[in-house]
Amino acid sequence: MPFCPDCHEEYDTGVAACADCGTALVDQLSKADAPPTEIPVAVRDGEVAERLIALLVENGIEVLGAGDDIEWQGATYPSVRVPAGAAQVTAMLVAQHGSFHMTEQDEWGRGVVDFYEDAGGTIDSHPLLAHSPKEVVAMGPEVFPELESLALDGVRDVSRWACRRLVDFGDDASDALGQLCARAVRDAKRDPVFGVIGALDDAANFGDAPRVRLPASVANDLSDAEPAVRSLAALVLGRMGARSDIEALVPLLQDDEPLVVEEVVEALYSLTGVDLDLAGDADPAARATAAERIRAWARAHVP
Repeated sequence: MPFCPDCHEEYDTGVAACADCGTALVDQLSKADAPPTEIPVAVRDGEVAERLIALLVENGIEVLGAGDDIEWQGATYPSVRVPAGAAQVTAMLVAQHGSFHMTEQDEWGRGVVDFYEDAGGTIDSHPLLAHSPKEVVAMGPEVFPELESLALDGVRDVSRWACRRLVDFGDDASDALGQLCARAVRDAKRDPVFGVIGALDDAANFGDAPRVRLPASVANDLSDAEPAVRSLAALVLGRMGARSDIEALVPLLQDDEPLVVEEVVEALYSLTGVDLDLAGDADPAARATAAERIRAWARAHVP
């Protein structure tokens, strides 16, 4: 069976080139071309490594031992080795465990894992960040304003930590999550929106994602003068809105900004399952046809 040396995809016998990248296929991947069997997870220091190993072992992930020091974004860090197939699960555990955070990962899930209490800088600049998820939930809804502030104004890792803590409250935080998303849309801040979406997706994997009650202002922001606000409003409605939002989204298929159109197409697909296959710079006739397809779907499915 031939393989693509770049994408590592396996093809049926007789295929000569990779369908994705066009590279000529080879009969066997060389050792250099083969995907790795293990991944080094960079950690801030040895103490963080010990904490991470304990978390992984507790969750049934094999730890292969200490790895070589690795370079990450201009600095050198020690590492912990995990099987390549467990890289994404490791990243998810780190993201869900309130004491840890991980920098943005590369294609293999690599990043630098740190412990909040040891991170320094902006990570420990707020006393709330020193608490575990259970401790934050035990504080009750009174902590919502602080979490919302951290989500909107903190650096990326802090913002996502705060979003996850709000999601930890379940349906008790439905209104708070909606208000957070509405403020993020109004301020054109994407990190809090993606923080909420990521936290909801992770919670859904365990069957306990809360409902998000979006205020009407999010749909109203579809008509904002700023394209960044319109596109973010469409994204939020697509991921957290309802079928009743379809009518407000359809007119934006005629938006002058391609990015807005692309976000609306994705939002409508999320709400309807209709794949419009419409480019952001499509001609007016194609846009009108797409709009009519959605309206026809809505007439048949939305009371």
